[in-house]
Amino acid sequence: MSRCLQLLSAVDPNNLPCPPVSSYYAYEALLDVCGLTGDDGDAVGDSAAMGKPPPGLAQPPDIVLAPQLLSKFRTQVKIVADIARHFWACMPADTPEKMQKADRLASHVDSKLWPEVDHAITTANRMGGPQRPYVRQLLTPALRMMDTMLERHKRERSRPSTTRAGL
Repeated sequence: MSRCLQLLSAVDPNNLPCPPVSSYYAYEALLDVCGLTGDDGDAVGDSAAMGKPPPGLAQPPDIVLAPQLLSKFRTQVKIVADIARHFWACMPADTPEKMQKADRLASHVDSKLWPEVDHAITTANRMGGPQRPYVRQLLTPALRMMDTMLERHKRERSRPSTTRAGL
């Protein structure tokens, strides 16, 4: 026990990760430090019943991000999702009206939404700290949606107009 206390007192709290790691990994490290693991590396006793946590972030984004940032990012994602819903309703763009609507939506995504979301991710990457993975977790799906929409729009534009008209 004194060995464990000695080892724990040597831990510098300024070097601990933020957000903290999953409790499973902390428990596993503590058992390893205290010599309570078996020969095969598995924890002895109840620790084996804990099970490995699911991959992902240790805490939900609303704990780490400020409420204003979280609200802003979620609003951006909702806007992208709504525009994506309208865009995909126009596909295939087999009428001039659908093509015009797809053009307007793709133009808006390319000129307004993409720079906003990309700027938020770039800013989070520059900031570093515990917020970065959470901002990426929230906004990366929006970037993928926009990228998919723009790619599909480009393909629809490159199709011959006779194919779009169904002739």
